[in-house]
Amino acid sequence: MKKIFTLIAMAAMAIGANAQTWNFSEWEAKEYEETFTKDGLTVTATSGAKVTIDGNNKTVDDVSYTQRLKTGGTGGFAEDGTEQRTLKFDVPGNATIDIILCSASSSEDRTLNVYFNAFTAESKGDPSTTVPAVAGSPVKQTVEYKGEATTITLCSAKSGVNIYAIYVTTAGGTDPTPSDSQPIDLTLEAGTDIGKALATAMETNPTPSTISVSLAAGAYTTSLPIVAGCDITINGNGAEIDASALSEAFIKLADLTEEEYGKKVNITFNDLTISGIPYQLIYANKQQYLMNVKAANSIFGINGAAKKATFDCNGGGNIAHLIIDGCTIYANPAVDMNGGFFTSQSSKAVVELDEAETESKEISNSTLYNITYNRTVNSLRKNSQEYQSYVVKNCIIVNCGKKGQFLKGLNAGQAGKTGNWNVDGNIFNFDGGDISTDELVVDGVTLNNIPGVVTFSNPETGDFNYNVKVSEGVTVPASIGDPRWRQTVTTGISEVKTAAESNDVWYNLQGVRVDQPVKGVYVSKGKKVIVK
Repeated sequence: MKKIFTLIAMAAMAIGANAQTWNFSEWEAKEYEETFTKDGLTVTATSGAKVTIDGNNKTVDDVSYTQRLKTGGTGGFAEDGTEQRTLKFDVPGNATIDIILCSASSSEDRTLNVYFNAFTAESKGDPSTTVPAVAGSPVKQTVEYKGEATTITLCSAKSGVNIYAIYVTTAGGTDPTPSDSQPIDLTLEAGTDIGKALATAMETNPTPSTISVSLAAGAYTTSLPIVAGCDITINGNGAEIDASALSEAFIKLADLTEEEYGKKVNITFNDLTISGIPYQLIYANKQQYLMNVKAANSIFGINGAAKKATFDCNGGGNIAHLIIDGCTIYANPAVDMNGGFFTSQSSKAVVELDEAETESKEISNSTLYNITYNRTVNSLRKNSQEYQSYVVKNCIIVNCGKKGQFLKGLNAGQAGKTGNWNVDGNIFNFDGGDISTDELVVDGVTLNNIPGVVTFSNPETGDFNYNVKVSEGVTVPASIGDPRWRQTVTTGISEVKTAAESNDVWYNLQGVRVDQPVKGVYVSKGKKVIVK
């Protein structure tokens, strides 16, 4: 059976749309074997066809292309009347179509047939026009279409052609010359200076559309910040990065024009360790970005002599959604060098950058140690708002924020109109004592925290294997905190006070608050108390 594929542009039909672009350098390089949608373009492979995108670096009119779409074999119709290797897309009336292409042969010129009407078996030998596909390097070929809105069909007249991009522009619209913005996709070997490697890649692509960095298990360094204004993903695969040579933030967002204010970017860290961070992990650089930040299965060691916030939006931009899952974030307690956890002071509020947005901080299955010790955890542009929410679940949080005010500190120390608190199964310690009973959430929401005392193996060196000591009858989940650390559990609180020596806040051994304790054993301020 013949192999065919069809490309259908779902979004380009609307009259008045100024331009439509399909740049195959921005697609994932692979064989596509089924129907999928990308960037408003639906691709359907039929009769077992494989749509192939592969790497091929070419430059046309000073624009660099890194990938191509390979049509393969002859287009048109097979003997049984089925289409084979055709590209279809809708265009508005009076359009210019620029096609970046070359012959699939290095020695033979080929032709791309262009049909401005219904593509049928009867019309296959009578294309509306043709476009040369020159052997060797690709060129830009332009087709002017002066009719009403229609469907354009492209197919190779003889064997395959390679297409790097298609640009459709209506008459009177913008210059169809494409932007030089291309994705950067780096796979780096252990021992590489990540910042320098990325800076080298950006010399020829200074404003990338996306940045993706893939590392292998092993040791890396970085001496230059990642300076960009696009989605950034770093997949560590267990890599360890020494950031101590940095004199700026690990990620520093690039300058924006006023027209770009509110630009949305996603920043993702996955399965890596970054140690010795001297400045910010992420710095908005006083630019008006609206970010989504996610860190998963990662360890961040703060060594910030500059006392900058780990997530710093001071003076510009904001993080709409900050998600910390399965991570350890810590600062060396030997020296007071941690400048804070998050700040958006003097910035735009999330709803000022996008009035339809919400704001959330989500921390789950994570270990936080000595972050913003004895200071407010968050400094917010606007706190205590109904569009903000906070999730803290199954975490170990030691010496973070002011004593007994980590949760309140997430809301910049306020306890007002915040719309949503979701807190469950955490251990809170401060200066060696359990303060789970002090971490009482606002708005009448009672927390389900775990009274216990945690002892880490060696937090100064980043070893957070731990022992947790709890009262008899207290259940500790099989996994609490960053799940990669080994946990042991012992029972019994070392210091026992009488009722006369304790305060007025009482909990039974199941963690339920009791207003008037009677004879029995209770917990007050993290200590076991016997009422006789």
